[in-house]
Amino acid sequence: MVENTSQLETFRKVIEHGSFSAAARALGIGQPAVSKQMRALEQRLGVRLLERNSTRLAPTSAGHALIARLPPILDSLRQLEDDVTSSALGLAGVLRVHAPVALGEIHLTRELLRFQKLQPRIELDVNYDDRPVDLVKERVDVALRIGALHSPELVVRKLADLPRILAATPRYLRRFGRPRTPDELLAHNYVRNAAQAGAEILHLRRGQQELALQPKSRFLVNSVAAVRDLLLADAGIGQVSRWLVHRELRARRLVEVLPGFTVPPTVLHVVYPSATLKTKRVTALVDFLADALGRLPGLIPPGRA
Repeated sequence: MVENTSQLETFRKVIEHGSFSAAARALGIGQPAVSKQMRALEQRLGVRLLERNSTRLAPTSAGHALIARLPPILDSLRQLEDDVTSSALGLAGVLRVHAPVALGEIHLTRELLRFQKLQPRIELDVNYDDRPVDLVKERVDVALRIGALHSPELVVRKLADLPRILAATPRYLRRFGRPRTPDELLAHNYVRNAAQAGAEILHLRRGQQELALQPKSRFLVNSVAAVRDLLLADAGIGQVSRWLVHRELRARRLVEVLPGFTVPPTVLHVVYPSATLKTKRVTALVDFLADALGRLPGLIPPGRA
């Protein structure tokens, strides 16, 4: 039975990744082992599941029929194994986590260490990277994402709203003047995160008044941490999340600009591939992060916005 399940899991990986070699890398085994399992599966079922030539691999009609029903069955078996093991031995196993670089380095490492002290048999494999990743292909169990999401295949839980402000150093403002109105921002250098969609337009609100400005930027970067560093280096005025500059604001190394106007907040979500893959250790980590990150300065948990 175990061997049969292994063959089916290998077939699933072959379809997901499009080749024997890519499936072998995903499974951590050699390509000959993948070929052997596929031959054994086809012999056991008595049908051809894959059409193969030098340039192309595709499922046959029987392969299409199998893959259409296979994922929920395998996922249910995996979750059953996890539930039985967790009930008998407690939470254990590997959790692969993906998160934005700045959030990870400033806050998440410390919180994940606290989580592991509570669950010492869980191993954490953490990747900090600002690029979007395919959670299934890159075998990520839990990811933190900032901003709007358009991923219907993912299970999404909102963790917090992230208020944003305009900020600059007191020294920059003494040298170039403090803007008193939004229009006066246009005379300043605007430090912008080029990786943020639509960031060339600055949206401001005060009461019912809504403004859309296009301030001049002489220095574009693709990192929120780099925006903060440029502001601290007196490079100009920029838009930052409060969580990113909480300590700098308290120490008055940065000050808020145009505090009477609000910048639209962004949102922090935790995501994982599908409800069927939500193991008990995933549930434990998601619940822990919802509590821990909601307590951090500059993050507002749902219900308190």
